[in-house]
Amino acid sequence: MVPLIDFIKDCIDIGYYVSIEINRKYIKEYESNFDKNHPILIYGYNLEAKTFYIADFFKNGKYYYAIASFDELLNAYNNVFSIQYIEGAYLYARKKYIMDYEISMASIKSMLYDYLHSLNSHMRNIVLNDYSLSNHKHIYVFGLKIYDLLLELIKIQGEIPLQLLFCFYEHKKVIILLIKYLSERFFLTEPPPAGSRWVRLGG
Repeated sequence: MVPLIDFIKDCIDIGYYVSIEINRKYIKEYESNFDKNHPILIYGYNLEAKTFYIADFFKNGKYYYAIASFDELLNAYNNVFSIQYIEGAYLYARKKYIMDYEISMASIKSMLYDYLHSLNSHMRNIVLNDYSLSNHKHIYVFGLKIYDLLLELIKIQGEIPLQLLFCFYEHKKVIILLIKYLSERFFLTEPPPAGSRWVRLGG
């Protein structure tokens, strides 16, 4: 086995999913004919078939599960065309214990303020010399300004990519869950009415 394949297998064996940067062009499931770096999630493998189980937005903006051979993945990894943004591998695992959480209204208020004023909440806790944000501020959009960008995208492309719609939908569901949580614990003096569109969306 090559080091990358062994590394991924070992991580999966001890209960981790693995995310690495690859070149989409070399994974058949993407059906891509041009070079593009992209992270991919690897959540299992079949040693006999020499394949990995992978997940991503492969075709038509739909997130689903697929299979890639060991050779495919290795080739895609070795042909990443720019290493400028490569940050190594990310490992993900389910928590094996229940944590106690304490609600922070100050944090919630500050993040909602940032959202309404299109500010980057990450900048509140950013370390100095964070390359990805400090040197590329012009390519990021935050908060409500995303809707201006969305309208521009519709004007240019005539449609909205499906994964963007799902991102918007999931974001609104999280907001609804937050509202419900705060309402149930009496943090809100005027919770939304039971029949409102917000509640229907979150349900």
